[in-house]
Amino acid sequence: MFTLLNQKSKGSRHVRYLYAMEPEIVFEDGHLIVLNKPAGIVVELDRFGYPSLERWVRDYFNTIKLPSNAILGIVHRIDRPVSGLVIMAKKKSVLVSLNTQFADGTVQKKYLAMVTGNPQAGETTLSNFLMKDPVQKKAIIAPKKSKRAVPVSITYKHLGTYGAAHLLEVHPHSGKYHQIRAQLAAAELPIVGDALYGSNTPFHTNMIKLHASAITCIHPATQSEVTFSAPIPDSWGVSL
Repeated sequence: MFTLLNQKSKGSRHVRYLYAMEPEIVFEDGHLIVLNKPAGIVVELDRFGYPSLERWVRDYFNTIKLPSNAILGIVHRIDRPVSGLVIMAKKKSVLVSLNTQFADGTVQKKYLAMVTGNPQAGETTLSNFLMKDPVQKKAIIAPKKSKRAVPVSITYKHLGTYGAAHLLEVHPHSGKYHQIRAQLAAAELPIVGDALYGSNTPFHTNMIKLHASAITCIHPATQSEVTFSAPIPDSWGVSL
């Protein structure tokens, strides 16, 4: 998915990534920027040096004139193999406002997921207790609530069948670690390509068929409700 260029200078090794699949700017104003992240890249810079959305945005900011008080604030994250919408703040006050909205659960998120198995027709709500396993780096469905296992739920709607796979519209009611992936897998509806959660259907390396397709929130400056959307990736071979 990415091409590496290695550049060395005075004993140091600098690596620059060329993005074969570029992030897309969905919306931008003086307060925030909304991007469509391709699957396969992480959101934040990390110690492993993976290609990141944050690095791409910082490089982009270097090409435009920004106010002296501008920041790059990471409001929320989506997993490396997941594609879709990510909001970043340009001002500290905007970051605080959006962080509060996410923490309060007032942000509405819609995902698209391609799964195998037998989803129910119409709308279905899945409720579970979820805990994070830091050793396996995955979420685990627990049998009951505990200090580590918290209640979570998602609602999905069956949109259509494509061969052996099914397209779902998914609305999470919270934003826990790997929540959608774990809950669908527990319902015997593993996401295509998600081997970590039991999928036997291959997809591209470091990609799964889960896409953050829409986010609705209150714009911190205008105080108006705004909805951002990103179309289903072409690589899925599905049109809506």
